[in-house]
Amino acid sequence: MLVCIMQDSFGLITIKGQIIDSKSGNPLAFSHIVLINKTDTFYKKTNLEGEFQFNRILPDTYKILIKDFGYVPLDTTISLIATSQLNFSLINIARDSILLQFTNRKKAFRDIESKKIFLYLKGGGIFRESTLTNLDSAFENKFNLNYKIRGCSRFKEDNDSEYNHTIFEYLDKTYGKVWRKSVRKDIVGL
Repeated sequence: MLVCIMQDSFGLITIKGQIIDSKSGNPLAFSHIVLINKTDTFYKKTNLEGEFQFNRILPDTYKILIKDFGYVPLDTTISLIATSQLNFSLINIARDSILLQFTNRKKAFRDIESKKIFLYLKGGGIFRESTLTNLDSAFENKFNLNYKIRGCSRFKEDNDSEYNHTIFEYLDKTYGKVWRKSVRKDIVGL
């Protein structure tokens, strides 16, 4: 990624950049870029040429997150001033190196440890917001987890049932069986 930064007469800066594949040099369309400082969060997606632009940003220290499917996410801190020029590139993930991303028992343990727990629902291709009720949201808040609907595409190594059963064990241990009375009945593996 090449980033150029320019400052206007009000002291605000414009950040222009392009996200590219580190090996091929090809632009990456629709990459997600997030800039975060103490008070603001800015989101952008790259265009078809891998380009993005943030306008009228205060000079400051920012956390920058760049994500694209199939690439190692970039997560770093940068100081943005008027004359900065930054270079980053995204590294393509080899298929064998993404095993940790599969939905399975190992992922469930990592999610429990990071306190980012999901319960996978049956189905696919349905928007989350259209299928969750107020009772579902209350359940999510009470038991510190989120329902998740998987899309139609999965890796053969994904095992939503194995993941959910590990979460069931955790919920039983943490909350007893009380959670089972109010959980959705279309949970994979229930």
